[in-house]
Amino acid sequence: MAPPKQGIGTSLRGFFKATIAGGVLFLLPMVLILIVLRHAMQLAVKFTKPISELLPVESVLGVRREIFLAVLLLAPWRYDVQNPILGTVR
Repeated sequence: MAPPKQGIGTSLRGFFKATIAGGVLFLLPMVLILIVLRHAMQLAVKFTKPISELLPVESVLGVRREIFLAVLLLAPWRYDVQNPILGTVR
């Protein structure tokens, strides 16, 4: 039996389909994560705005104080990292 003939157009079409599918599968979770983080940041800024008005400084390292406090609120201060060689690192 003779192998089926595939033209350059067919292989390029398959390549572009796979590339676009891979790009969408990579970018979709990234976009969803960014949307969730943006919403969390907006809620944190709303929460920290009254607290930041009590502070005597206008900005910290060039960042508005309510955003700075929101980042501190969302950032994990203590977490355990599991390392296969060192074990649990704190």
